[in-house]
Amino acid sequence: MVLRSGIDKGAAPAPFQKISSHQRRYDKFSHKEVLINPPPFFPGALMINPLAYPAIAMILDSLDQDHGKAAAKTDIRASDLGPSVMDQLFLQWAGVDLRHFLHTLSPDQIRRKLAASVDLFFGANPAEQALAGRSHPCAIRCSLIQRPSSRSSPQGRHQGAGLTIRHGLYPSPFGTCLLALSGERICHLSFVDEGQESACLAELGQRWPQAILIADDTMPHQAKIRQIFAADGDAGEQPLNLLLSGTSFQLQVWQALLTLPRGSMISYQGLAKYLGHPAATRAVAKGVAANAVGWLIPCHRVIRKNGEIHHYRWGSTRKKAMLGWEACRP
Repeated sequence: MVLRSGIDKGAAPAPFQKISSHQRRYDKFSHKEVLINPPPFFPGALMINPLAYPAIAMILDSLDQDHGKAAAKTDIRASDLGPSVMDQLFLQWAGVDLRHFLHTLSPDQIRRKLAASVDLFFGANPAEQALAGRSHPCAIRCSLIQRPSSRSSPQGRHQGAGLTIRHGLYPSPFGTCLLALSGERICHLSFVDEGQESACLAELGQRWPQAILIADDTMPHQAKIRQIFAADGDAGEQPLNLLLSGTSFQLQVWQALLTLPRGSMISYQGLAKYLGHPAATRAVAKGVAANAVGWLIPCHRVIRKNGEIHHYRWGSTRKKAMLGWEACRP
């Protein structure tokens, strides 16, 4: 992979920015320069850079292969990037340097968040309970289409009958995404790795087989992408409207996910208990996995009770990137 320091005029800015000398100091414990007073975090369109996420994923993959030990090394073999370049990349993408980003995914931080989820959802503190539901800077409204549990009804709105769905591939902070809308209602948001575009479009068609699908990558949808991934204060006042089609149980799971506050984590067992089905962990996990509106319905916030971050339909590396990224958001 080649990382360029600049790209064509009119495109998104490069993911690196120069760090002046006054932003560094010598750390006598690590015997190296470290960053201080990192540049301010600028959310919105500037962060949606198609060059940034592939490099981020490459670094996180390398760290994962070395079980995190590479964070203390002077370089990372698989990415062939020096520590200063990696810090600049993470500063531009997440607003913090690599070490601070990794701290948000440390075992201690994950255990703390899992413990906090118990207090948040099952405690008696009304102030904390009131935080549930702020899963996104925008208000999220859902239109629900209940699908029969069996396949005995091959026709109907749950199959997309009477709907026109426009879709397009767009850059996002987590790589290319496939966004699909019926009118103003988002009915699909998935993440597409290189070479998987046709498979993702086929999945969209399978979910809405009777809908009219129209490819459309126009500017209004790009504005929707910026709203989806915006930080507090930058999302605007317009709510995000979702159109969800699923079984009664799946809809319950997805609605529960929408109450998970940003930056939180919960175990599959904890989510099952929260739903009132403590013995149905496996069924809840299947409901989480069936989510077709990634990020907005935050299935990435559900992890194993031992703290491992795995089992994400769009890849465990992307799941770690999402959890770390939103933990660093203002």
